[in-house]
Amino acid sequence: MYYAVKTLCQVMAPIIPFMTERIWQTMILRYGKAEESVHLSDFPKAGVLDENVLTNVNTVREVIASGMKLRNENQLKVKQPLSILYLDNALQTVCDLYSQAIKEELNVKEIIFLRDFSSLCDEYLHLDFKIAGKVLKEKLSEIKQALEKSLQEQMLEYVKKYRSSENIVIEGISLTPEMLALISKDKPNIKRMVGNFAVALDISVSSQLKAEGCYRELLRHCQVLRKEAEFDVADRVKFQFHTNSSYLSSVISDYKESIERETLSEICELKSYKMERKVEINDEMLIIKID
Repeated sequence: MYYAVKTLCQVMAPIIPFMTERIWQTMILRYGKAEESVHLSDFPKAGVLDENVLTNVNTVREVIASGMKLRNENQLKVKQPLSILYLDNALQTVCDLYSQAIKEELNVKEIIFLRDFSSLCDEYLHLDFKIAGKVLKEKLSEIKQALEKSLQEQMLEYVKKYRSSENIVIEGISLTPEMLALISKDKPNIKRMVGNFAVALDISVSSQLKAEGCYRELLRHCQVLRKEAEFDVADRVKFQFHTNSSYLSSVISDYKESIERETLSEICELKSYKMERKVEINDEMLIIKID
């Protein structure tokens, strides 16, 4: 940070001489050794690059871009927290260094690294019609329907036997492994992207994550209203919320202290107000008043 600010001051000194000089005097000279004035220092030379760091940062950017694309494809706003981001195990050394930045950018609670992504898939068996048809003949349709209607636990048992090269008995008919095909499909809550590496998101939204998403959206609207009402960043304000939604009311109640802390405000009944806005959060209407 010190090196970056010092170099930036030197580069910008010809353009904003007074501001850079103030930063130089109050920070650069205070926390390190340097020339008496930024204008007496040598202009920085290009070429101080760490190729390893640049490569790592490019990898992290690609991870974040892939995660954002998955969010956009599934119409999930960044304000909505998600539980898990799954990454290829080969990325762990790099991404561990930037894990906090990745979690903040993609708004996920946890990053899990996997050697393979099979644990994110549901496996099931399907008849190989070319081979099974010759054996089952008129029974083909009946066995096909019975196999498709198998409960999840039963299907897991079938897959286990298939992997062990054992025959599977359905409707009293023994099926050899050659008559079947193993199909793998991502679980409904998993969305995956494969490019230079595999990235997957668990897009299921629990009630807790949903409430946190509403809270973050509410914070954004409050901050925007503060700005529109021309309050200074340090000003303390008062908010009043009105909604017919019992869900939004419960979110406001649960996060009341956090809202007040983050927006430097007090939530209360207002006899008069400076400005109000009608906003939509989670398809519910909310009126925000500020004073």
